[in-house]
Amino acid sequence: MKKLYLTLTIFILLKTVSAQVLLEDKDGEKIVDYSAVLTPEISRLSLIKLNTGDQSLGFSYFISSALHDPAKYAVQEFGLKAAPTAGYAAVFRNGQFSPGIKANYGLTLVNPFNRSTLTKTVDWASLDLGYNFDQYSLYQPDAAFNNQVYSKTSHAFRANLSYNLLLGSKFILNFKAAYARQNNYSDLNQVEITDINSTVTTTTTRQVSKTTTAAQGRFVEYNAFPQVVSFTRATKTDAEGSADASKLRIGYTLFIKNQFSSYLDKTDAGAIIFLSRQDKSGIRNPVLGLILQAVNLFDTQHLDNGLQKRIRIGFTSNFSL
Repeated sequence: MKKLYLTLTIFILLKTVSAQVLLEDKDGEKIVDYSAVLTPEISRLSLIKLNTGDQSLGFSYFISSALHDPAKYAVQEFGLKAAPTAGYAAVFRNGQFSPGIKANYGLTLVNPFNRSTLTKTVDWASLDLGYNFDQYSLYQPDAAFNNQVYSKTSHAFRANLSYNLLLGSKFILNFKAAYARQNNYSDLNQVEITDINSTVTTTTTRQVSKTTTAAQGRFVEYNAFPQVVSFTRATKTDAEGSADASKLRIGYTLFIKNQFSSYLDKTDAGAIIFLSRQDKSGIRNPVLGLILQAVNLFDTQHLDNGLQKRIRIGFTSNFSL
């Protein structure tokens, strides 16, 4: 009987809460892992994800075992994301595409500690494993002329553990600790390099040019250990067929991300304000999210790098299939 009560409690709480599945920061990193919203009626879900912060297009597919045991179940995520490492500007201006691909597998356990009493709190724990393949164009002016512009291929792995608490069916606390192999590419200056070949005849000089977008400076790879704490005000799911089901609802996430590494210790803080829309399956997805993020919040070493220069703005969106 206690297990039946627990099953009904978790099912009701997850049905009345919002169903935002993923919320990402401007770097494309997952801030809130909300795959636990998959209920017995929604055992599979596909999402297309857009993020202007890292200029990525992604796809995620979720499979849930909630149909077998709604009181304690697992959700698996298979994800793939692609983006040009030099940005779309280089693609459009120079026809230059440097691929960046991220693949991930996530496993989420709902009610991992197997509570045997009624509670208004639902929790879930997640393990996320990822692999990044990136190709960069780099410019090193101090090298020999023929070696100044070169390509660098990076293979990086990442893993993170997160614990999530759903409070009162509308607030989510998230705690995450991770390991990631990272690099300083985003800190390097983007430059355009033009090579000009000239052919001279007695009456004509013909010039053919080729422009390459590259990052200038010393490229460094390092081990990083990020920690994230976030608070989300979720949006509720409305009854199927009701007038409110078609409404857009506003929610928000506040987060702080601290990172230790041999290259640079830094702290980012930000907010994601999102509009969610409920689809036919009853899932609410953030169709549009505004990301405001302060990068390296406590940077006091660079006097010409005030906080107002380190505010980043981006947009993110999810579409269910």
